[in-house]
Amino acid sequence: MKKFSIKERLILYFVVLSVISITIVSLFSIFEAKKGITNRTFSQLILLRDLRREQILAFFQTRSNELKSLAASEGIIQMGRYFDGHDEKDSLTRYLQKEKHMLDLVSDDEICKSLYFTSSSGKTISIKSPADNMSYFTEEAGTQPDTMHLSVFRAPDYRPGKVIFEQLDSQNSARIFIAVPLIDNDERYLGSLLAEILPEAIYRIMFNNNPGTGMGKTGEAYLVGADGLMRSPSRFVPEAILNVPVKTEGFLRAAGGDEGVDTYKDYRGVEILGAYGNLELGGVKRVILAEIDFEEAMIPLAAIRNEILFLSLIIVLVIFSLALFVAHGITRPLVRLKNAANFIALGNYNQQLEIKENDEIGELMNAFNAMASEINARKNLEAELAEERNKRIRAVIDGQDIERQRLSRELHDGLGQQLVAGKLILESSLYTANPDELKPKISEAQRIFDRIIGDIRRISHDLSPSILQEFGLRAAMENLCNSIRKTSDLQVDLFFNLADENPDEMTATYLFRIAQEGLNNAQRHSGATIVKVVLNADQSGILMEIEDNGCGFHFKEISKKGGNGLFNIRERVNILKGNLSVNSIPGKGTKILVRLPVNDQKHL
Repeated sequence: MKKFSIKERLILYFVVLSVISITIVSLFSIFEAKKGITNRTFSQLILLRDLRREQILAFFQTRSNELKSLAASEGIIQMGRYFDGHDEKDSLTRYLQKEKHMLDLVSDDEICKSLYFTSSSGKTISIKSPADNMSYFTEEAGTQPDTMHLSVFRAPDYRPGKVIFEQLDSQNSARIFIAVPLIDNDERYLGSLLAEILPEAIYRIMFNNNPGTGMGKTGEAYLVGADGLMRSPSRFVPEAILNVPVKTEGFLRAAGGDEGVDTYKDYRGVEILGAYGNLELGGVKRVILAEIDFEEAMIPLAAIRNEILFLSLIIVLVIFSLALFVAHGITRPLVRLKNAANFIALGNYNQQLEIKENDEIGELMNAFNAMASEINARKNLEAELAEERNKRIRAVIDGQDIERQRLSRELHDGLGQQLVAGKLILESSLYTANPDELKPKISEAQRIFDRIIGDIRRISHDLSPSILQEFGLRAAMENLCNSIRKTSDLQVDLFFNLADENPDEMTATYLFRIAQEGLNNAQRHSGATIVKVVLNADQSGILMEIEDNGCGFHFKEISKKGGNGLFNIRERVNILKGNLSVNSIPGKGTKILVRLPVNDQKHL
């Protein structure tokens, strides 16, 4: 498995975190951009829907006002009075000629397809131009197949005012009419004026396929009848009027009385953004729809998405560069720490790092320096302890060698010589025939063997004092002091104040050996005349004090000479987990203090 360094992981973490963050921000930005584009498109569609609706309403309002003005003119009123009882064309033309200007305005060829007047008695005249285009019908409405049904204007509940209605002819074409009543000065109803609106006039308002209108290549506004059939041209389907059914979600909602915007599929089955609403034209109900393909509306989103991706790539590269720089700055002191730690592992403990950072890494390096100093000090201390341990081991070994040498000398020089002397005396006795001469030799041999027995007991006692096991520490200490007194001119004073004269075997043995070592040192090296040995006890433990009035010494000189006595004492005190204190002043004697803790004793 590949090992990743901290630097590589930091760079990876930075890059992954930045990619995740940028991805989230980018997705949110794209979502918001899509939302903004959708809302903007909906606003444009609402504006287009309302604009077309207002244009249609204004168109019919204008046509209605023009028709009302024509109906209120004197010539038209006279024509209505005359036409109700007469049917001479010349007379009708004369009356209409008076209102030529108004007739030309109302019967505009681009707006009005036909202009009709129907009398209160049901007679109908078709007027296109007062001069040369007037058709005259004496039959009542409904008597001929192509004659429009205008009997509605004679209904009893008819009220003067604007009326807009739609009628389908025999060719299944939708015809839109505007009707106003014709009333004379006596408020008598004479008939009605009807203007048939050219469908192209409405189509010109609704249908505009110029991309410069802001609706692009797929945007359009169109009308749908209450029957669900299209009532204005489609930019996608030729001859769509009354041929293309529109049962979309927008139409159904508008037909139900709602008005709003949504995303749904249009009459082609294409997903679009649409604004829907109602259009009331007198008695004619229409649904007005403004729509644009979703794909075209979202074209700006693709450009925004590309810009976001490009910007994200730049940001990732910048963050990668920053991550590389930061990771290098963080790992550089760590590499220095690692190298210094490797040197320590190789045994070079004198390592101190220069601290340049005033942060957690700086604190870490400071702690490392402190640790290195502590390790260096401990290693030095361990070296000293090892040296001391070696000295102690040497002291034990040297002590054993010295003891062996002493035993060897005593056996060779003492017991050996005495045994040789006894052997010679016994051998010489074999050749003595005179009993009087034999007896002194036997007595001499007996004295020699008595000394040999005494020396053996003394040597045995030095090796393992049986009196300690048989009679206890007090007796062993008293015997030791007496032995020193007998073999030297040294005055030894013993003060034994232990309540329990028999501590555990190990403690008793070690106390005896410590006293023995201290007395031997005083006897051999101090030149003292008086030695005081105190063995006391209190609540804290056992206290042994050995004090002489000898020459004293310097500790450095003892270390150089390699003395073993104090090392043996210290080793035994350490084994008993006690404390040792040695105070010596040259010319003023030496004082050895040993304190053993009470918890490690059987009892005091």
